[in-house]
Amino acid sequence: MAVVSATMANMLAFSWHGFPVLLAPPIAAATAAHCPVRRPRARSARRCMCARARRDDDWLVDPATDSATRSKNKPAVRKAEAAPRESQTEDGASERRTAPRGAAKKERAPQPLLQFRSGRTYEQVYEDALSQCVQNPTLTAVQKGLLDRYCEELLEWNATRCNLTAVRTRDGVYIKFIADSLTLVPVLDSLARSIIEQTGDKQGRPLDVLDLGTGGGAPGLILAIARPQYAMTLVDSVAKKIAFCQHFADTNRASLGNVRTLVNRAEALGRSAEHREVHDCVVCRAVGELRSLVELAAPLLRVGGWLIAQKALSRDHREIKEASNALKLLGCEVHAVHEVTSIDGDSAIDDERYRAIVVVRKAQRTDLLYPRIDGTPAKSPL
Repeated sequence: MAVVSATMANMLAFSWHGFPVLLAPPIAAATAAHCPVRRPRARSARRCMCARARRDDDWLVDPATDSATRSKNKPAVRKAEAAPRESQTEDGASERRTAPRGAAKKERAPQPLLQFRSGRTYEQVYEDALSQCVQNPTLTAVQKGLLDRYCEELLEWNATRCNLTAVRTRDGVYIKFIADSLTLVPVLDSLARSIIEQTGDKQGRPLDVLDLGTGGGAPGLILAIARPQYAMTLVDSVAKKIAFCQHFADTNRASLGNVRTLVNRAEALGRSAEHREVHDCVVCRAVGELRSLVELAAPLLRVGGWLIAQKALSRDHREIKEASNALKLLGCEVHAVHEVTSIDGDSAIDDERYRAIVVVRKAQRTDLLYPRIDGTPAKSPL
């Protein structure tokens, strides 16, 4: 019985599915040799760290081109140990230079002063723009002082703290920011009067204005200085820009008590109950093309509200024609297009474009489908 049991044990094999089958011992040995069972090897933490280190070391720097390349044949120079560049001195000898760690960055070249067709200085153009844009009432000495302080603090923050704008000169801030933003004042004043006539509010309810994409405070902060009777809400998705606006409003709270700031996207505000269809006016400057801008602004406006957009339009108004479908879907219509001639008496930007203020009126409620999810209005305009 013992001999029979040993023989049966040698002839018994198991298939891959676990069912017992009887095989001759040579066939079972051959099957086990050709079909081994492989188990996955567990990678230890040390092996993972070594593999990651080898992968990082594959990125190397070529000293001739100063560019990083990935190569299996590892050159002798690594990115962290790159050979210093050689430069020629005045006597022709080669000199090795290495930039010390933490060295100051190379300063940018100063921007040239603005040139005007009339040949006037930017101070003359700025004073002329103030007199044309803000007539009734004119700016007081306190308001002009606040505009000067705004220019100084914007340039200081831009140079020392964070990048707020590409404009880095006093004349650029005075003309491209302040004077250009003040062109909205006559339009806002006329719309405020029309809203009072429509609602019959003789008490002079403050005009609720939202600055969409305020950036460094243009035009929102500048309009709040020029018209302290308007309630201004400054919105931007970049926190550092809103931090500057909040800082300037807090340090001048006696004159800018009408300002509040929000860090958020326009799509999120348009879907919130606090801001959906409650504002009288939405102003914006250099935000995007009109058909995507209308989708962002219309949900924020009440019925009868106004979108005021500063645009660089072509002579054939192609951007307005392309926005006709978006205007129809969102219940809006173009009310007026004002040509801006208050800066140096000329509205032309180049031979094909000119400065304009596009006024859009909201005639009916916006469908709850709009605005779409974040980023979609800009990527896929209506």
